[in-house]
Amino acid sequence: MLDYSDPDPSNWSWSELPAMEVPRKYHSSALLLPDGRVWCGGSRIYSDPQNFEFENDMERRIEIYSPGYLFEGARPEITSAPLVVNYDEVFEVWYNVTADPSPDIDSVVLISLPSVTHCYDSNQRYLVLDFELSVNFGALNVTAPVDEYLAPPGYYMLFLLQKKYQSVSGEVRIPSIARIVKLFRPSP
Repeated sequence: MLDYSDPDPSNWSWSELPAMEVPRKYHSSALLLPDGRVWCGGSRIYSDPQNFEFENDMERRIEIYSPGYLFEGARPEITSAPLVVNYDEVFEVWYNVTADPSPDIDSVVLISLPSVTHCYDSNQRYLVLDFELSVNFGALNVTAPVDEYLAPPGYYMLFLLQKKYQSVSGEVRIPSIARIVKLFRPSP
């Protein structure tokens, strides 16, 4: 993992994460889960890796990876969000402000639900949304993507990212658990 918490790139450093228990090779996948963990699965089972001979079966065991930043402080909590959002719409997202300390929301993002094969997600999208504090205490006014060219219609994970001022993992934000929202353009 690359620790880029220092603004000077010459001070960035790599650290090794724990190894997975199951080798992941061809036909493997990794999927981001709404709670921030990563589902890892798939792979061919090789009977003779030197000659690329494999058994006529796929690896069926899965592993769940929990990134360190999930455990570095209280996570923001989305308490209410719409199920359907229209393009270029301003919508409210409510979050828990009674947590101690109260969340300092840095960004609001949409991440497309995964569509992964051969270690590649052809549907991947990470969209940073404009937002401002609402006049309603504990709510954010969030602006949806402007059109389907930026974000195709479909389902997305909506995350709030909280600023983190000290980090062991190197990541500078802590994610909420996502809410699933459908991005939609109604018929005229």
